[in-house]
Parts: sequence; C-alpha cells; structure tokens
Amino acid sequence: MMRRMMTTLGLALAVMAAPLAPASSDPNLVGATGLLLNPTADLGTGQFDLQLTYLPVRNAVDTTHWYSVAGRYRLDERTELHGALEAMRATNDREGGVLGVKRQVQAETAVLPAVAVGAYHDSILKDTAAYAVASLAGTNPADGSPTGLRGHLGVRWDRFEDGRNESAVTSFLGAESRVGEQTTFFGEVGTQHHDRVHRKTPWAVGLRWSPSARRTFTAGVVTPAYGFASDTVVFVAVQWGR
Repeated sequence: MMRRMMTTLGLALAVMAAPLAPASSDPNLVGATGLLLNPTADLGTGQFDLQLTYLPVRNAVDTTHWYSVAGRYRLDERTELHGALEAMRATNDREGGVLGVKRQVQAETAVLPAVAVGAYHDSILKDTAAYAVASLAGTNPADGSPTGLRGHLGVRWDRFEDGRNESAVTSFLGAESRVGEQTTFFGEVGTQHHDRVHRKTPWAVGLRWSPSARRTFTAGVVTPAYGFASDTVVFVAVQWGR
C-alpha cells in the first residue's frame, strides 16, 4: 500500500508540475501551515489564516461528521501559533480543541531546505505530538531552474492518551505543484502510526484553488488512519486570512 501510494503521488506531481512551486500558506487540520494531515517547514505569508474543514469520517460502526475551525497566527518572522476548535457528530458526540506552536529554525536557501520544529496537543483525539520537518523547492542541478515541485520530509512523535497510552515515532513526506495560476496540487503519505482499530497508511491528495491572494478553497480525498477514521473519505475546506 505504501509503495503504491508513493508511486502514484510522485507520478501525479511530475505530470502536473509547473514552472513555479511556491510555499503553501494554508493551515492544516490542526491549524499549522502545511498539507492536510502534516505540517511543513513553511510559515504563513500573512498575519493570520482561518480554515473551515469538513470530513465525513467512516468506520466499521458508523459515520462521524468531523467539523474543524483551524487557524494560525504569525507571532514573528520565525514563529507561528496555531490551534483549532473541533466537533465530532456521531453516536457519541465529542468536542475539543488544538493548541500548538511551530518555530522555523532554518530559513530556506538555494541549496538548503527550510527546517521547522513544533508541537501541539489535540484534546479531541487525546494526541500530544512533536515533529521536525524540512521543506525545499526542487531545482534543476544543471542550471538551477525550478522543477515545479516543492517537497516536504518530516518525522513526528505522537502519544495517544486514550486508555492504552500508545506512542509512536513515524515519518511522512509530501509535495506540492502549481497547476495554472490559481491552483495547487498537493499530496502526502506517512507511515502507520496507530492501531486501535485498523492499521492503515495515512495519506491525502487534493487541490487548492485560490481565486484571490487570501482566499482558498480545498477539496480532495484522505485516509486519516486514526483509530476511529480508517476509511478513505472526501474532504472540503475553505480558508481566508490577512
């Protein structure tokens, strides 16, 4: 499964690559600047961003409707605070929140990636996480011209305090590619990190459409691979900021 997803992700990004691959400034599910599931080493371009996300999370028992209002605030040129308010509507309703911080410890250069470290706590998942991630725009080694891809590679530690107190260290990778002037294709995949119900590989692919500089609409498919969210589902999100 992992090999198939990585191959599919690589082929899709290669085909859709464009001359530029700018850093994404959109929040992810926990509010940090990044892809959908994982943060990147990038920081948002504006002072703050907010994102509304909806996922119909299915499992063997029922469908959980997951709503998230996530966002991040640029504290200084290297630091952002992020968080989210989350609600799960199913047989057993739950509400919770996320609070976290990300610090870019190295800015990106022509040859070195941006590097960031961060941590957050998600009360609805009872997950405490810490991570380190590197992000770099691809260039042609022959002439230094952009290849059209932006890559991300990271490692994370998660501890789920839900009665079994599981901990795991996993890795993840992702990529972005501009498709035209207003649309960005992105994809990500990680190693398995949680086995309460089903051991599956977390992954996501999607399109971000930005009709203006500070407004984005996102849609795609994702397998969160949390214990209660093991199936592949469609997600939608809208983001705005200043």
